[in-house]
Amino acid sequence: MDWFLDALAAPVAGLIAYIDGDSARQPHNHALLIMAMFAGSVAFWHLVLWRAMHGNRRFWRAIDYVWYVGAFLSLILGAYQGERDTLVTRLQNMERLAEVELSRQDSIMLALVTECDRLISADNLGHSAVSRLFDLPLCRAAQPVLPQAKRYVFEHISGVGSLFFAETKMARLTEICGVARSAYHTAEAAAESDARVPEAELYTLLYCDDEPAMVARFDEVRRISAEQEISARSPFGAVAHLWPLLLSLVVGLRITKTTAEIRQTGRRI
Repeated sequence: MDWFLDALAAPVAGLIAYIDGDSARQPHNHALLIMAMFAGSVAFWHLVLWRAMHGNRRFWRAIDYVWYVGAFLSLILGAYQGERDTLVTRLQNMERLAEVELSRQDSIMLALVTECDRLISADNLGHSAVSRLFDLPLCRAAQPVLPQAKRYVFEHISGVGSLFFAETKMARLTEICGVARSAYHTAEAAAESDARVPEAELYTLLYCDDEPAMVARFDEVRRISAEQEISARSPFGAVAHLWPLLLSLVVGLRITKTTAEIRQTGRRI
C-alpha cells in the first residue's frame, strides 16, 4: 500500500499546485498531467454514470447540455488565459528591456560623475587628466546636469529593483535629460556651423535621445502591471488557468455517453 501512495504523491502534488495557480505548472508545460486528468475523468464518469445512462433518454439529453455548456465555458476560459499568457510574456520582455536600459544609464551616470569630477578637479589644479569617455569640454558642458547626476548615482546605483525604484530612476533621468536637452538646443543655436558643440555630444552620450521612448515603454509596463493586478483579483481571472480541467471533465462525460450509445446500438443490431 505504501508504494501505491508514494506513486500517487507526485501527480497529486502537481495537480494541487496546478489548481492553486502555480505559474511554473501551466498546462502547456504539463501535458502529461492534463492527459492523466482526462483519463481520470473518463474513468470517473464511466464509474458514476454508466448504469444511469441505459434506457434514460432525458438523462442522455441533459448530458448533451452539460457537455455543450462546459465545452463553451472552457474555450472562453482558455482564450482568456491565452491572452493573459501573451500579456505576461510581453510584460517580461519589456521589463528585461527596461532593466538593460536603466543598467546602461547607471553605468553612464556613474562614469559621468566620477570622470568629470576628476577632470575638472585636475584642470582647476593646473594638471592634465585623460578619460576614455569624456574630455574637459564635455565635462564643462555637463556641469549643469552634474548635481542631478550625482543624486541619481547616490539614490539608484544599487541597480534596478522594484517598480518603485525604476519609477524614481525614470523621474531623475527625465530631469537630467531635460536640462541636457535645453543646454543642447541653446548651444547649437549659438554655435557656428562647423564648430564643435559639446552639449550635443553630451546629449547623445547620455542616451537622452532615447529618453522619450524609454518613458513610453516604462508607462506601458506600469499600465500592463496594473491590468495584471486587476485581472488577478477578479474571480474570472482566478479560475481561467483551470480550463483544461473543465474541458477534460466535459469531454470525459461526452465520451462516456458515446460509449453508452455505441453499446446500445450494438444491442439493437
